[in-house]
Amino acid sequence: MASKQLTLEEISGAKDFKQETVEVPEWGGSVKVQTLTLGARYHIAEGSVREDGKSRRVDNAAFAALTLRYGLADPVVDLDQAKALLDRPSEPVQRI
Repeated sequence: MASKQLTLEEISGAKDFKQETVEVPEWGGSVKVQTLTLGARYHIAEGSVREDGKSRRVDNAAFAALTLRYGLADPVVDLDQAKALLDRPSEPVQRI
């Protein structure tokens, strides 16, 4: 038996975005992270690749900053703010 055929309106209205609170005791509180959209994943992947003319490689710092940029729901950060978080101790940032 086939399942119900969804309309675009039903898909768009689905409650499939999730948020989770992550405790960051080193900073004295918590932050909220959110589901990454497929578009955000593509931006992260594309923005993390560096070319030097002969080869392509993943820039891990760019990958981490972009993941923070798109993954943090509260506080919302821009790319420069996300890059600044990479200068904080690694444990809380990696937990996020």
